[in-house]
Amino acid sequence: MKSPRFSLRESSLRPILDRANLRRVWDKKVRHAMRQQFLLDPIDHIDFHQSLASNCGCIEALIFSGSYAPGQTRRILQEKSKGLCRQLVIPAVQDALILQCLSDAMYRDIRNKEPTSNAFFEPSDHHFSNSKAVFHRSEYGSFRAWLNFQQELFRFSKTRDYIVITDVANYYDTISYAHLRNVIP
Repeated sequence: MKSPRFSLRESSLRPILDRANLRRVWDKKVRHAMRQQFLLDPIDHIDFHQSLASNCGCIEALIFSGSYAPGQTRRILQEKSKGLCRQLVIPAVQDALILQCLSDAMYRDIRNKEPTSNAFFEPSDHHFSNSKAVFHRSEYGSFRAWLNFQQELFRFSKTRDYIVITDVANYYDTISYAHLRNVIP
């Protein structure tokens, strides 16, 4: 079902989710990323890849006709330290492809609009960090951003008495989403 304002957004969504871009993103990113998932597909999604042209055409048609619905996700538990478990949600192949297309489009819009030049985290295939040093293309982007962040911390520690670093990842595991839905309108 199309939202009431879909017609206003359709022209901007069409180049992002057209079959040519879906094929390009599958070939350049999603196919390889799906190979690195925690839960692998034993045949490397060859069924989707063999019919890529028709699958991308079908996805495009479903989206712009308003009848696309996300596929069934696979949920697995991965044990963390201290016996806790993290639930991993692995999207259907079509959903992963659409999400990557949308993510790339959002990245293109926001990459030059960051509020500070001290942004250190970015997708691994982009370089968000504006370090003055020149880095080789072969270096992993997120690892380089982490090193820049560490250098900034050390510089900060020379002028401040305390540095507090928090890990909010586990915080999100404790949120009651039912309660959150009642709090946020």
